[in-house]
Amino acid sequence: MRKIIKFFAGNHLLAYLITIMTVVAGLFTYMEIRRDIFPNLSYGIAVITTRFTGASPEDVELNVTNKIEDEIKTVSNIEKVFSVSMENISVVTIVLDPNSSDHDDIMNDVREAVGRISDFPVEVSESPHIMEV
Repeated sequence: MRKIIKFFAGNHLLAYLITIMTVVAGLFTYMEIRRDIFPNLSYGIAVITTRFTGASPEDVELNVTNKIEDEIKTVSNIEKVFSVSMENISVVTIVLDPNSSDHDDIMNDVREAVGRISDFPVEVSESPHIMEV
């Protein structure tokens, strides 16, 4: 350790040069590094929630969940589809293919597929809510 200190004490011009190079490299890295407060992350999961007021789980399954699942099957790059039909509500969970290149395109296809469903019962007053996790 003493030899290093002695070397830089004798070659102070080299010590200044190394210090300046380190500071310049740090400033360049600081300017070029990508910083986001809220980074754009996609876990490849989407949840479609639909309210069917006053319906039994069987009615929700037949009149809402099955229709959504049938339309979702037309979308490519979907790995799995899970659904739960409860009283008054249908929840369909979609797992996107992790090897697919663009999840945004797949999500647009999912929105279009759900939007094509026009024969929901009258009690389904709101369109299905699609949320990407």
